[in-house]
This record gives sequence, structure tokens and C-alpha cells, in this order.
Amino acid sequence: MTKKYELGTKMRTGALWVYLQGGLSSVIQFTAGIILARILEPSDFGVFYAVTAYTSLLMLQTRFGIPAALIQAKNVSAAQWNTAFWFMQGISLFCILLIFAVSNWLQGFYDDDRFTIIMWLMAITLSLGPISIISNTLLRRQMDYKT
Repeated sequence: MTKKYELGTKMRTGALWVYLQGGLSSVIQFTAGIILARILEPSDFGVFYAVTAYTSLLMLQTRFGIPAALIQAKNVSAAQWNTAFWFMQGISLFCILLIFAVSNWLQGFYDDDRFTIIMWLMAITLSLGPISIISNTLLRRQMDYKT
């Protein structure tokens, strides 16, 4: 088997997996949205997605550009991976504290008593983010892009 044929096969296989991952993710999100729309009242659905918007913005802040730096670095030691994880976890903790600080204000802004408790519960996802981000970054770093 020639190198060119192997590369073509790997590219098609990789593209298929990326397509399937994106498609499966879209199907899951769409299905979850339909289920939530059926289970929740319209006002509940609105509160849930308002909270999701805030927590999603804060989740982006936990990255702090660290995954890109880890991928682009020539060498990354175990200590650097550990430091990156704990730094991102610290940012997550800061974001969680920020949620606790502003959730009552947002509850008043939206004039909905449920806002604070939902915001606090969604804050849990921020502490889980660095685990998946670092794992995904490690996986992407180990990919053989030159081939």
C-alpha cells in the first residue's frame, strides 16, 4: 500500500468521524431542546436558556487561551499540564463565585424567583469544564498532523 493511498484512507476516515461527531452532537442538542420544550413551561424554558447563555460565556473564559498554547508549544511537561489544569480550575472557581455574586441581581433584573437557584445549579458545569478541555487538548496534541 502506498503512502498516498494510506493518507487518503486516513483522511476519509477522519472526515467521516468528524462528520459523525458533529451530526451526533447536533442530534443530541436538538433532541434535548425538544424534550426541554415539552417538559418546561415557556417561562421555565426562557429562564433555563438565559442562564445557559451566561454560563456558556463564563465557560469560554475558563479556557483563557491555554488549550491553544498547549497545542502550539514544542514540548509540554507533565507539570505544565498539571499547572494548566489547576489554573483553569481556579478561573472556573472565580467564575462560580461571580455567579454567586451576580445571580441575585440577575434574578431581580429578570424578575423571576427561579433564576438564582438555576444559576447556582448550572455553575457546577463550570468546575467540570477544565477536565474535558485538558483531555481534549491532550488528544489534539497527540494527533499526527504531518501525516
